[in-house]
Amino acid sequence: MRRRDDKGIIYSNDEEIEVLRSDGTAERWNKNKILSSLLRETNISKDAATIVTREVEKLIKTMDLRTIPAPLIRELVNAKLIEYGLTEVRRYYTRVGVPVYDTQNIIINESSPKKSSEVLARRIKGEFSLVRLYSSSVVSAYHRKVLHINGIDMPDGFFEVSLDLDSLKKNGVRIPDLKITLKPARRLRTFVNQVLVYSEVTKYHTVSTIYWNDFNFVLAPYIEKERISEEDLRDLAQSILFELYTREIPVTIVLSTEPPTAHAFGPRGEHVGEYRDFTETARRFAEVMLEEYSKGDGLGGSFEKYVRIVIKGTPQRELLNDYMFFSKDTVLPHKSRYSRGSYAIIEEVSLNLVRISEEARNDEEKFLEGVERYKNLALKALREKSEFLTRVNIKNTIPDVESWEKYNALSIYGMRESIMRITGEDPVEDKSSFRILKKTLDIVARGRPFVLNYSCPHRAALRFSRALQKDSSYEPEIPSLTEGISLSRAMNIFKEVQDYFDLDVYMDVYLRPSWDVVLKVSHAGIYGIHFIHRR
Repeated sequence: MRRRDDKGIIYSNDEEIEVLRSDGTAERWNKNKILSSLLRETNISKDAATIVTREVEKLIKTMDLRTIPAPLIRELVNAKLIEYGLTEVRRYYTRVGVPVYDTQNIIINESSPKKSSEVLARRIKGEFSLVRLYSSSVVSAYHRKVLHINGIDMPDGFFEVSLDLDSLKKNGVRIPDLKITLKPARRLRTFVNQVLVYSEVTKYHTVSTIYWNDFNFVLAPYIEKERISEEDLRDLAQSILFELYTREIPVTIVLSTEPPTAHAFGPRGEHVGEYRDFTETARRFAEVMLEEYSKGDGLGGSFEKYVRIVIKGTPQRELLNDYMFFSKDTVLPHKSRYSRGSYAIIEEVSLNLVRISEEARNDEEKFLEGVERYKNLALKALREKSEFLTRVNIKNTIPDVESWEKYNALSIYGMRESIMRITGEDPVEDKSSFRILKKTLDIVARGRPFVLNYSCPHRAALRFSRALQKDSSYEPEIPSLTEGISLSRAMNIFKEVQDYFDLDVYMDVYLRPSWDVVLKVSHAGIYGIHFIHRR
């Protein structure tokens, strides 16, 4: 039944209104549900929540509706919150989701129902991160593309993970959530399958990549015991690469030219001596792995979408390849980059120095102040992610995750270009400009409870560069500090930076990784260099 008030406004009877819930059920209208949800989900005062609730109820009763969807009620509440200037309350009360039009396009265009579900879930999680996880100052910097949070769409996961494969040898695999318990492997193929299973579970908690460190030495005791032939080794390498690619498991396989200084474990996790006893077998498998990786799949397609290979240790000619990374055995501030134990990078935040220089109007003093300010904002984002992750229950999926060492990472974008904008000179050639470069790195590195990477991840670099391209005055960024200069000058810069900070600064060198180049860098004692051949 409907009635009119003294102003002629039509009201519906409370009993006639039904609320359609998101789970498909319906219930009678009850204004107290709005009041309780506001008090539960936000920090609004009870008096303010009561006023908003009363206003929303009045609005709904003027609509002459028999049924009203719950999401529409939330939209009306949010509109009232904005009307009363309660924007921060609205931020916490808003509903995360994907517009119907976008949802339809994702469902139609993705390759499978599972893939479209994953894309939708990541979109929703990314929105949740921005409206709930991170503070408004961090979100503002993210939207202005001064900061990039690389794991924005996986707030409940890690950015990067390294697995302790020796632990799998000794303990097998135990995943309570999936009711999987596998005893320590007796055979090579069984152990490889266990590594694949554990990595596939871990990928759902990882944004970037999973490291298999010293993989050739880890497998060597099995290979030697079973006397695996060359042909069977090739089949094994092909199988590993194929499984990683088809299962879409992002893995970095670290092949070492030098044995780890650790006890070796073999079948059933038994102690079988030292890893140096298996050096020749490990090197033989590394050569096979690289050759099969270079060949690609049956049609010559590359595996690099999900798999990359890093070679560490003393360089060897037979282990150098155009498509590979070469790296000395680098060290993070607290831990070996290619550690044998399990560790996780919780999050990596990237700083856009070009945008900071724009905000500073290319003034040196303001630029350095901006670097300090946004570095602290990046640290705030890292703390917020770390705190949130402690509330996420993943120990039943990754049983030993609580024993992992955990770090955060900070990366920088546009170092060379930002300084060229400020001084008009290239810091590679100009001493005064190089001084500003040192000051900038000093600010970023000072008192750092994080891993410092000179080159930021691809997603961050792409987002930053696209944002800058909208500026008509933008010139393409020089992606590396050492782009377009001689090798000797590049090595001098690396040595100066490393000696100045007494730490490793990871930088990419866009040079063809020829044998002569590798030897020169190795003999110079430079660490933290990745050679990338751009095809």
